[in-house]
Amino acid sequence: MDLDDPGDRVTAEEWLAEHRAEQLAADADREVRDEHELAEADAAREARDAEDTTETDVADVRDTTTRAATESTDPAERRRVPTADETAAAVARAQVALAEIAARAEADAAREARDAEDHARREELTRWAEQDRPAERAALDREDELVRER
Repeated sequence: MDLDDPGDRVTAEEWLAEHRAEQLAADADREVRDEHELAEADAAREARDAEDTTETDVADVRDTTTRAATESTDPAERRRVPTADETAAAVARAQVALAEIAARAEADAAREARDAEDHARREELTRWAEQDRPAERAALDREDELVRER
């Protein structure tokens, strides 16, 4: 590599892109043996979860409603009974908020179920890998013996 040749220079972004491409290509054939090797799957799950936090199919109540004029003020008449229209508007806002809460609870439950499945799958893969290790060690020991016998 000629340090003075501008054609041989690589930016950090170019190097990182090439490095990631090489890792992705190698991952297709790489055998997963330890839990730390599942980091990419965990990162993908976290990215998916970050997208899911706003996907409840219910608009955020703060974006779709307007605040009541007296919502953040101290009313002059504390014992005043609200009108039927004021009460209906307050109930409608409460119903929208409850629908949003229910949608978020449903999305959270679905995310927790996926996380539980992911966790169970990781444990299963780890258990299988640990079951395979003695057989692999025995095969390596047999190979070592054959090499020594030659």
